[in-house]
Amino acid sequence: MGNCNAVGCSNSQKKRFTLYRFPQGDKNRARSRVWEVRTKWDKWKANDNSRLCEVHFEPEQFEPLRKGPKKLKCTAVPTLFSHCSGKQKRKPPKKS
Repeated sequence: MGNCNAVGCSNSQKKRFTLYRFPQGDKNRARSRVWEVRTKWDKWKANDNSRLCEVHFEPEQFEPLRKGPKKLKCTAVPTLFSHCSGKQKRKPPKKS
């Protein structure tokens, strides 16, 4: 189960929110960087497990109505956040 990586967001798959991977690959590097900046984590870089939930995207960022889970357009950029004031530092991962 995954969790949303946006600051202050506790949405997860377990809570029945759809999560979307950060854009992958060289041709999406610029868009992925925009997603990273908008999460508001200080000095954080997305990895293969990084996700944002559906609430951070405006309705027009999704493909027209279809059955099944919502699908983001290939140009989608997250714009809906309720950040705390200022940037927050993410705790470093625990070493195994």
